[in-house]
Amino acid sequence: MNIKYWLLLEAAAILFAFCFKSGSSSFSNSISFNNQTQDILYINFRGQIITVHAGQTSNVEKIPQGTDDFATTFSILASATCSSSQGNITGTFAIRTNTKFLIYFTSTLINGA
Repeated sequence: MNIKYWLLLEAAAILFAFCFKSGSSSFSNSISFNNQTQDILYINFRGQIITVHAGQTSNVEKIPQGTDDFATTFSILASATCSSSQGNITGTFAIRTNTKFLIYFTSTLINGA
């Protein structure tokens, strides 16, 4: 066989493998934001504002692989006397092939405050 033929086959195989790998890595990743609070959530995800109404879920799909930082800020009712949060409100998350996140938001008022 000719060396040019082998180089052409080798280049085609590498290109095919690269396209197959890169295509499958970004189309199966998703994040779901579930809002069980009493108000609307506004989520800034990668520079896009996502609005999630009370009792609703919003899905973001086809997220590319990578590592992102996150930070959570929230406000409370003027009549509330205190607030708390559970879990990390800042950190880093990694998205790999077939990653699916469910981020669940909830709020509770105790004795009306």
